Amino acid sequence: MRDIRFRAWDNTHKKWLSDREDVYICADGSVYIEVIEAYEMYLKKLNNVTIVQSIGLKDRNGKPIYEGDIFRYTKHAGYLLPEFTASVIWMPDHACFGYSRQGMDVSFTEHDELVKDVLSYCEVVGNIFEHPRWST
Repeated sequence: MRDIRFRAWDNTHKKWLSDREDVYICADGSVYIEVIEAYEMYLKKLNNVTIVQSIGLKDRNGKPIYEGDIFRYTKHAGYLLPEFTASVIWMPDHACFGYSRQGMDVSFTEHDELVKDVLSYCEVVGNIFEHPRWST
């Protein structure tokens, strides 16, 4: 079975919540955190949160790639793609993940040998939430 993973970015406090074990992402997209006060536990709803999904692929270092990640592709012999930096996006018209670079959106499915020719030469260098200036 495929492992489907998500992360939650708190837009108010500018930090990832998914690194915490007490974050709950519901099917409707609402996000709750577990809070303990005066020896009582309750769930607190967060309103300004962005949910991103893992695209199910990894970069050359084995790091999972998520929607909104910024990656750097290094040109290599045998493949005509030039060196570039891009952000990972969801492409609803194609129902798949892709990347955006220099105003052009490209589906990951457009590459014949995705792992061999592209992912083996990609490295996640950040994300659009922690580094909004890299957003394309």
